[in-house]
Amino acid sequence: MANWALSQPVNFSEQLKSGIRYLDLRVQSNPLAFVHGLVSAPVKELMEQLRDYLNTSGNEKEVVLLDFNHFYGMSASDHRELVGMLRSYLGDKLTPTSVGWDVTMNQLWSTSHRVMVFYDDGPSVSQNNFLWGQNVISSPWPNVQDAGDLKRRLDSELPNTRRGFFVLQGVVTPDGDMIAAGIGKEILSWLWPLTKKGPESLRAVASIVTPQLLGWLINWQHQRSNINIVICDWAHSYPAYVDMVVLMNKGGDLGEVDRPTSDGKHLTIIPIWYLDCLSNN
Repeated sequence: MANWALSQPVNFSEQLKSGIRYLDLRVQSNPLAFVHGLVSAPVKELMEQLRDYLNTSGNEKEVVLLDFNHFYGMSASDHRELVGMLRSYLGDKLTPTSVGWDVTMNQLWSTSHRVMVFYDDGPSVSQNNFLWGQNVISSPWPNVQDAGDLKRRLDSELPNTRRGFFVLQGVVTPDGDMIAAGIGKEILSWLWPLTKKGPESLRAVASIVTPQLLGWLINWQHQRSNINIVICDWAHSYPAYVDMVVLMNKGGDLGEVDRPTSDGKHLTIIPIWYLDCLSNN
């Protein structure tokens, strides 16, 4: 089952270094830890690595979005502990909601604010001015199991005309049948090596879906779909996306980037993980 729970293969620090600027976060209590099917890293790990990354020379202008959109078994006390950790580790880098969702990069750069925290707990949001409610960010869950259905679902969400932040989820959701079939094929391929394999992990699914997603982005951009934030699984396997994000944020024309994936295969794609929703004006 672990193969179906791992959506990113590296820690927070490595994700940040590779260019990821939006983190989809789900937290459970006792102790506070991030979860995605299975328990993953402790919350403290993100706090430490994000603080250290932002304090590193050369990263003074980096802006990171933290989207705490699911909580499991969290009491009011647990929320106070989590919010306290955010305040303790990130301090004046936390962006108050008073700046407004349409704040520009230059406006942020003129302050100490570098982290925007979206938080799906009403009482916590009402008590802390640096927590942004889920009403300012939309992240429709496609809940589909193949690339064709995903394309149709994402097409239906565009063009984006929403006020606030908008997340385009370029991921499929493995269901019980897909996982069971994958486990069965893995066993068969071990017994009979020539057996044709299907997806045996979330990584294998991403290797099918993500290249197509990155191709779709070309057309969406040409159609002026107002793409905001795009997420995909196993983004670290597609290192060229950072180049394109930088180019697009500078207003450059879309082009093709040819660079090897992490497994050594070449893929000509336009890879995008995070499209900056904040303008430079």
